[in-house]
Amino acid sequence: MKKILLLFGLAIILFSCQKSKEIKTFNKELIKIVKENSLFSDSLNWPIIEKELDSLAKEKQGVNQCSTSVAYLIGKLRAVGDNHTLYASKVLVEKITKQSLYDYQPEGKYLGNNIAYIKVPGFASINDKVCIDFATKIQILIKTMDTNSINGWIVDLRGNTGGNMYPMIAGLGPLTGEGVLGYFINKKGGKRSWSYRNGLATDSLTEILIKKNGRNKSILCYSDIAGMPQVAHPYSIKNKNAKIAVLINNHTASAGEMTCISFIGKPNTKLFGEASGGYTTANTTFILPDSSCIHLAARFTADRNMTEYHDKIIPDVIINDKFYYDDKSFNEAVKWIKEK
Repeated sequence: MKKILLLFGLAIILFSCQKSKEIKTFNKELIKIVKENSLFSDSLNWPIIEKELDSLAKEKQGVNQCSTSVAYLIGKLRAVGDNHTLYASKVLVEKITKQSLYDYQPEGKYLGNNIAYIKVPGFASINDKVCIDFATKIQILIKTMDTNSINGWIVDLRGNTGGNMYPMIAGLGPLTGEGVLGYFINKKGGKRSWSYRNGLATDSLTEILIKKNGRNKSILCYSDIAGMPQVAHPYSIKNKNAKIAVLINNHTASAGEMTCISFIGKPNTKLFGEASGGYTTANTTFILPDSSCIHLAARFTADRNMTEYHDKIIPDVIINDKFYYDDKSFNEAVKWIKEK
């Protein structure tokens, strides 16, 4: 009996040592990722952080110790101004590879007077089919309403809390227009553009991969990785000079803000509403050793004219419309579109 207990005790010790070693490896990789890529890494006291993470690794280990390390480091990032970095567990990562985290769907209606309205909600998935279906649904709505000789479009991004920007932009591509729509800028000043072309929302990194590997493979085999969809039969609006009013509020955030930025600088376009949520840093996804992910705020954003956004997006026409009782933003947008 004593021999069995001794073996059992040794097994526990060996398991604890192995667990501690795994967490130290995890912490080392986590620190490396944040140090090299975070916009805010230079503001952190790394000697203290590394010491405290090492202490966490030596304590009694639980099944969630790795996520505890991430939570600890995100807390330090929050303290120096990073409001956007997020953690996704392995379970959550698996979920967004299959479906969207949100059930909301785009909506559109013809308002009369040659004005159309389309609302694009948040969308969070990297599943290729789910992304394509979402983007295609937006383009079908646009095409259906464009039979009425539209002179003005209202794009409602209020309440769009983000997720994956690319399906939103692929869907709204007929309204944003083709070409470069914005830029991601890292802490060293390196630029990476995002664009819409021929039904595809993508970025310059994906385009480099295509050039490097040739066009013998489908574009989608590269865009699958980041959930960048291509609409099979992209639509082009009839009136290229139509006015576009974009509605935003303080719940327009993250990918919703990137979608908004995609319109800024386009002729005949105005923003109406409240200042946006202020999550205009671009998150880059890094896979951690336990297959979870950290979505790290690694870049600032800029519009097509290279105007940078480090905080909230301020609309051209500021309207306090928190409760939508009178829907002042919508009414002001309609009024502007009707002006000659």
